[in-house]
Amino acid sequence: MLNPYGIDQAIRVIGNNAEDASVGIFDAQGRLLRNLTATGRRDGEAVFSWDGRTALGQEVPAAALFVRAESNGCAVTRRIVLMR
Repeated sequence: MLNPYGIDQAIRVIGNNAEDASVGIFDAQGRLLRNLTATGRRDGEAVFSWDGRTALGQEVPAAALFVRAESNGCAVTRRIVLMR
């Protein structure tokens, strides 16, 4: 997902009803840094992109972060490492 290739990598959610998914980026303390908007949706897939910034436009420093995808009451969380 973003590790170790840098910013603006695609985050793909694939599976049943994935086209309805939402994705958030969280810090290690569980604070929401940003909700992402899908750049593409089709049956069984949604694609999201993140530019490494918070919802307020601040650059996020290098850190271990979490990506959480939710769809139809199901959620999956994965750890990523943002390297600068």
